[in-house]
Amino acid sequence: MASDRQGGFTLIELLVGMTIFAVVSIAMYQTVFAASRGSDVARSVANTTQEARLGFNRMIRDTREANTIQATSSTSYTIQVDFDLNGTLAAAGTLNTQGDAETLTFAYNPTARTISLSGETLMTGVSAASSTTGPCGAEIFCYVGNKLEYDGVAGLPKDGTVTCLELDRSGVPGVGNNNGLCDALEWANLTGVHLSMKVTARSSSTDFRAEAELRNVR
Repeated sequence: MASDRQGGFTLIELLVGMTIFAVVSIAMYQTVFAASRGSDVARSVANTTQEARLGFNRMIRDTREANTIQATSSTSYTIQVDFDLNGTLAAAGTLNTQGDAETLTFAYNPTARTISLSGETLMTGVSAASSTTGPCGAEIFCYVGNKLEYDGVAGLPKDGTVTCLELDRSGVPGVGNNNGLCDALEWANLTGVHLSMKVTARSSSTDFRAEAELRNVR
């Protein structure tokens, strides 16, 4: 006897099929979205790290080329660089013969977590480095000299690095005035800057460390 059922799907079969298709589609969409979001995060982290590296290298390069350290604090320092090599340093707010500023200030803003060069942002997401051991501790900028005879002065650890504080505590005329500050007398005896910081992008962190010795200090 021939069957009375016509070809095709019942309503229940259609509903079941549509439900399965919807579940599979949502799962595939979530997978693609998660992969895309992960790619965007990775790209953002890579871009931030690359920009930070460029800014950090700029600090190192300019500091190494400096002729003098003009001022220091726990969050900033000012240098002068004879970029046009004419033997004269252009004062702050003026330009040299090539149209470049020769007085440069690098500053760390702990609230915004940025490092800037004369107001222009060089690095973002900046904080103290992961490891804060050593003579400079958690300082972003640490100023040093080459007068090793004052290493470990006044009870400070003898560690092969002469910090601005050690120069100050020496109390030696022309070297330090023992006033607890890193000021003009000590600045004249500084020969380098230790740079130590951490850059965080999303949940990824990278440490940046270097010592920039002033090549043009006599």
